[in-house]
Amino acid sequence: MIFLALGALCISVGVRTHNEMLHARQEKEVMQQKLNERRAANERLNREIGRLASDSRVIEQAAREMGMVKQNEVVVIIPK
Repeated sequence: MIFLALGALCISVGVRTHNEMLHARQEKEVMQQKLNERRAANERLNREIGRLASDSRVIEQAAREMGMVKQNEVVVIIPK
C-alpha cells in the first residue's frame, strides 16, 4: 500500500513538473518572438538615425515636418 501511494505521488509530481516545463517553454517562445520584434524595430531605428545624420534630403524633410523653413524662404499660411 505504501509503495502504491509513493508511486502515485511520484507520478503526480512528474506530471505537474512536465506541465510546468511545457508552460515555461511556451513563455520562452513568446518572449523570444517579442525580443526578435524589438531587435528588428531597433535596427530600423538605427538605420533611420544613420539617414538623419548623413542624408541632407532626409534632414531637410524632417526639419520641414517640424515646421522649419530655409533662410530667405517666404511662408504663406492659407486659412482653412
